[in-house]
Parts: sequence; structure tokens; C-alpha cells
Amino acid sequence: MGLTALYNLMDDDGFTDLATLHKKIDVAVAAAHSWPATVAQNPTELVARLTALNREIVEGGRPYNPFTS
Repeated sequence: MGLTALYNLMDDDGFTDLATLHKKIDVAVAAAHSWPATVAQNPTELVARLTALNREIVEGGRPYNPFTS
């Protein structure tokens, strides 16, 4: 099964346990970036913010050193 099929099933109320975990990850991501909790409930906003962060990294506007402490 591909990701598109999996997410389509989740949208149709299948794999509810996976959907619950996905929502928890969204909440954790929003919290990690100090975004309002409402961002985690809005997939469009969450993806837009993550895309903007990725763009900053790629363009050199934000440092990215994930393996340093």
C-alpha cells in the first residue's frame, strides 16, 4: 500500500490508531516550533509553515545542524 492510499483510508476513518498518532505528532511539531496549538489542527497552515522553514534552510537563511547539540 502506498502513502496516498494509506492517507485516503485515514481520511475515510480507517486506521484510526495511526490517525491519532499523526495528530499527536502534529501537536508536538507545533509545540517544538512555539507555534499556536491551533496550527496543529490546521493541516494547510502546518504544511505552509513547515514548507517556509524548509525554504529558509535551503536558501541559507536558517542554519541547519540536526546532529549537533
